[in-house]
Amino acid sequence: MRRIFIILTILSLGFIAANLPACTPAPPTVIPGEDIGDDETVLDLSTEQLSFGAVGGEERVRVEGDVWSAEVDETWVTIGPKSGVIDGVIIVTVAKNATESSRSATLTVKNDAGSKSVTIEQAAPTGVEFDPASLELAAGGESVVVTVTSESSWEATCESDWLKVVRTDDLTGFTATARNNSGEERTAVVTVTNLRGPTTYEVSQRAHTELTLSTDILQFEATPTAPKTVTVTSESEWMVSSDEGWLTVSKNGTTGFTATASPNAGDNRSATVTVTNSAGSKTVGVSQVATTKPILDPGSLNLSALGGTVSVAVTRGSQMLFNKAQG
Repeated sequence: MRRIFIILTILSLGFIAANLPACTPAPPTVIPGEDIGDDETVLDLSTEQLSFGAVGGEERVRVEGDVWSAEVDETWVTIGPKSGVIDGVIIVTVAKNATESSRSATLTVKNDAGSKSVTIEQAAPTGVEFDPASLELAAGGESVVVTVTSESSWEATCESDWLKVVRTDDLTGFTATARNNSGEERTAVVTVTNLRGPTTYEVSQRAHTELTLSTDILQFEATPTAPKTVTVTSESEWMVSSDEGWLTVSKNGTTGFTATASPNAGDNRSATVTVTNSAGSKTVGVSQVATTKPILDPGSLNLSALGGTVSVAVTRGSQMLFNKAQG
């Protein structure tokens, strides 16, 4: 009986073991931040292309990777640094394009993960731009600076004898100087030549215009009763000014100006009004007579009941008429 029990027990244990699932080892526990092996080498660049204008410039390329080296295949591009052991930044410097066409170069970065490249494009020199875009000079002659924008060196020339062009000291433009024009409107052409070829710039000068005033003399009383008006005839814009503070002038549109004199408490006085247009300038002589009304100084008296002596001066202009003590 005991033998039968042992046999049944063994058979039961064998049946249970046969029906249990197979045991597999548990995966290792990974702690965040723990290094469980060597990292895979990577290489990545912040861009695949750089674009520059003809004037050149500087850009940056960020490198993500370990133990890398860099090289460029054109001499007009310089880079730095050319290698690194950790993530870094390559500074790419492109020189001015002095050729007549666009150009390209390739920056290559390598490490154990392989190689990656950046295409560098540079534009060809462009034409010339001017500021102002065109120029009109006064008939009386004047000098104006014109700013020149060009991505390559340039020269300016002009064949008209009445217009002289000279490059500015800072080489950012040229000065156009016109002589007085005594005739009709005229035009000159300034030629600016850079590596792309010539570009023309037109300069015109207004025709000589007569400047006519209805009078060249104005006279005011010591105490003016009204302003005086002068008619101006001009085919171009004109300005008016006075050289004395007691005489003010203001334009009446384009037909003339009004002169206003303040009261004169002193001697005879004079002023000059100047009217200027593109052809030149003309003047109006203005005079104002001295005051004829006597002036008392002081203007009033307040005497004491006990009497006393006060000096009163009477003048007209700068002339002393009376000065006597009154008691």
